[in-house]
Amino acid sequence: MTSVTTTNQHVTVSASAQATLTSLLPAIARSDLSAMWAFVVTLMRALNATYDAVDMPKGGYGAKVAVSTRHITGPVLRYEEDFAAWLHELGHLVVPCEGRLHAQRVWRDDAGGLHERCLACEREAWAQAMRWVPFTRAMFDHAAAALRTYRFTPAPTETQQLANRQCARITWHEDRQRRARLQLRREQVEAERLSLVRQCDALQVHRWRLDDARRALDRLRA
Repeated sequence: MTSVTTTNQHVTVSASAQATLTSLLPAIARSDLSAMWAFVVTLMRALNATYDAVDMPKGGYGAKVAVSTRHITGPVLRYEEDFAAWLHELGHLVVPCEGRLHAQRVWRDDAGGLHERCLACEREAWAQAMRWVPFTRAMFDHAAAALRTYRFTPAPTETQQLANRQCARITWHEDRQRRARLQLRREQVEAERLSLVRQCDALQVHRWRLDDARRALDRLRA
């Protein structure tokens, strides 16, 4: 079973929450929407976040997070693309906007509202979302399309290159291969552990038999 990983050093998810999240992954792999929502809610609680689920277009276009208050507004979860959107917004809560790759830019929407955009934050939030859950092809294509809407946001060259790489389908294939290798290694380690357990059990049986034989010999000598 694949485990859930939160990599940011500023974030700690309890062992019980980790266990719950990991237990939901098999159902999520079967495209179980209720398991997806349970994953979102569990992760939300683990990250001390609040939320509103409202009607939105497929894929959660319009979803947003207020990092300062840790409040997320996202879509009613009806599609796996909606699940990806929730994971992305949660990713923002564990990705600090800091370091040389980050560059915030302020823009004004049609209604006159001011917004901050950072290409590095967007890329890293999607990358974190993919660490939590194996993305399906549809989820990845949605993530790539969403990230491309930031392609004209001014950012360092390295950040732009990383964002382009995040959008490339080779990234999805590499993630699947990486998870497959990890799962194979886990199965190998578990097989080795069970083999050692069987050997130890067999050794213990031999010891018991040897002890019985020694006691029987002692009785004969007496």
